[in-house]
This record gives sequence, structure tokens and C-alpha cells, in this order.
Amino acid sequence: VLCLNELRLGILALNASCPGASTLISNLFYACGELKTCCDWQSLYLEGAGNELYEEPFSHSFEGLTFTEAVKMCYDKLNLMLIGVKNDLSYINPSRPDIIIHKGMLGYFIGKDNRSVKRVSTYCSKCHKRLTYRLLVCRCVENVVV
Repeated sequence: VLCLNELRLGILALNASCPGASTLISNLFYACGELKTCCDWQSLYLEGAGNELYEEPFSHSFEGLTFTEAVKMCYDKLNLMLIGVKNDLSYINPSRPDIIIHKGMLGYFIGKDNRSVKRVSTYCSKCHKRLTYRLLVCRCVENVVV
């Protein structure tokens, strides 16, 4: 059961301690279409507001990494923002050092579209080490999805 008043008040309280949090949350759940802008800041805002929240499994190349290391790899190599992980429990931005990425673990990502986020499940640190953003087909045996 979800109480909308409690959710709304919780988001407002979060916004008091973290200004802009309510805008971020709203933008992740609201899809905006093409809008015309008159200023540079509006273009930048709409570019960010065009991102959505996705869930995707990690490839074998992420296994054994800490959450912080996985965040860096996703941002540097795939231009994605990893904001949380899920195995038995869901963790949003876990700061605990014992959160290690393992086989079957899912990640919560902020990305432009489903296609860009799908790359995290096919990323191979051997084949794609020097590539950024655009990934070629990986021929590694470890990356075969069963």
C-alpha cells in the first residue's frame, strides 16, 4: 500500500535537507517530449530531464568491483550514472564498502534510453577497454548470456 500523502511529504522533507532532490525525482518519473528553448540553461536542463531510470544486470567485467568502482566505470566508459544496486535487497547509493558487484546483481541506472543502458550488460573490459560510449560486439566467452 502506497500512501501518496506520505510519499509527497517524504519528498518535501528530503528536499529540505538536499535542495533539488524533489526536482530530480520528478524528472526521473516524468517523461518530457521535445520542447523549444530560448536559453542555454534551458537546453542543459532539458537534456538532463530527458534521462530516465532503468534496471539492468551487470556484465562479467563488473564482478568483484565495489559499488564506487562500478560507478566510476559506468560513468567513464558508458556515460551512465549508476545510482544503486539490487540483489536480495535494494541499495540506493550504498556507501558501505562491503557492497561488491557479483553475478546476477542488477544495477539502477540513469540514462538517456534503454539502448544506452543495455550496454552495461555487454561491456567487456578486455574488448572495450579503450572504447567509450559505442561498444562493438564482444567475442569473449565470459560475456555470453545464459
